[in-house]
This record gives sequence, structure tokens and C-alpha cells, in this order.
Amino acid sequence: MMKSAVALVSGGLNSAALLYDLRDKYTVCPLFFNFGQANALAEYRSAQSIAKVTKVGAVDGMDIPHSVSGCPPKMQQAAMIVFAWSYALLLPDGFDCVAIGASQGLSIRYLREFNEAMSLAMRFGSLEMINGTEFVYSPFDHWDKCDILMRFPEAPFGLTFSCRLHSLESYHCGTCEGCLERKQAFLAAEIPDRTPYADDEGVFRG
Repeated sequence: MMKSAVALVSGGLNSAALLYDLRDKYTVCPLFFNFGQANALAEYRSAQSIAKVTKVGAVDGMDIPHSVSGCPPKMQQAAMIVFAWSYALLLPDGFDCVAIGASQGLSIRYLREFNEAMSLAMRFGSLEMINGTEFVYSPFDHWDKCDILMRFPEAPFGLTFSCRLHSLESYHCGTCEGCLERKQAFLAAEIPDRTPYADDEGVFRG
């Protein structure tokens, strides 16, 4: 029987690679968090499109406290893992891990300590979890976005959304942190970037 994973998705490049990577290894439950980000609708729609193409099942959306948006990136990831676990524990068919697509994100020490703590909590809770279970699956932790693009050339990156400023998935502003990271990743990977960007005057190109 195939293992099951709750996969955190945001609709970005990492999400496309994660669902593509998981599709033949796990029964996947994609989970999207809305924590008040300006581009939440565009991210959610992109995540839905990626899930449909990779055939992993429908994306479930969940509202979490908007205060998460004010946390440092690594703290955001940690908070989302905890919320994902809360969600996963309520699944009627159970689950084996929470999968995240963070690149160069959580430290190996954090993951190890989190897995050990959750293993202890599961035993105290009398839940039947195998000792040594990898509660958080983070396959890209030592990669950057360039690595992800190069290692998963068949992933549906054309459906992804990275812009932090706009709520329309049809284009990217081209100047925010998310867009700049996206541009740099395609450039470093020497892969044509067909993302529609807008220049400083609001004129679209791409």
C-alpha cells in the first residue's frame, strides 16, 4: 500500500517540483494555507492547476492566523508544519508524513529534532506510528531554485506563480523578491523563462 503525505503547496516553483516528485511515491493530499498574503488567490489557483496536471488530487485550502505573515521565513515554515500536522491528524484515513518543498530552508537539526519530538508525542498519544518515521519530508532542503529547475525539467513550472505583489496569476510584476528569485533561478539554470512580467511602467513583456 502506498504511503500518504500531506503536501504543503503555495503554487510556486517548489510546489510544482514537490508534487511532481511525490506523485508516484505517495498518495498526496495537497494543502494550501491562506495567512492573509496579497497573492493568496493567485497562489491557490496555481496550486490547483499544478495538482490537476500532476494528478495528485484536489487542493484543500485552510485559513491560518494572519500573524504568521509577520514571522521570519524559517519561523513561518515551522508554524505551517505544525498547522499541517493539526490538519493531518484529523484525516479519516491517516497519513505518514507532512511534505514541504522548502529549498535551503529548514536545517537538518530542526528536522531531526522535530521528528524526534513528534515520535515521542505520538507514542504518548497511543497513535500507531512506526519508530523512526520521517514525519517531515523535505527533499529540497539543500537545493536552491536553480537546482530544482534542473532536476525536475518535466515538472509543470509554467503553471506556477511567484509574484508577491499581485493577485492576478496571469502575470508577474518582475520586481518583487519572488519575481527576482524566479528570474535568477531560470537564468542560472539556463532555462528559457517564459513568465509574463511587467516592467516598471506597467507594460507587459514575455
